[in-house]
Amino acid sequence: EVAMRPATNSKGLRHWLANTTITFGINNVADTRPPLSVNGDSYQGFDTFNTNPIQRYFYFSIEKRF
Repeated sequence: EVAMRPATNSKGLRHWLANTTITFGINNVADTRPPLSVNGDSYQGFDTFNTNPIQRYFYFSIEKRF
């Protein structure tokens, strides 16, 4: 008896995903605001040198090398 093997396709999913980088991320997962900075200097509000007042955001990228 001869065992039947499925035909292999060299253009399959693994072939198309070769040399592909997929990146996904979330900035500020807890969605918290930076601490309020009140000092004797000329500005009051967020300490923009150490924190970013932008709230949560998601990013996604796909890179394919040929």
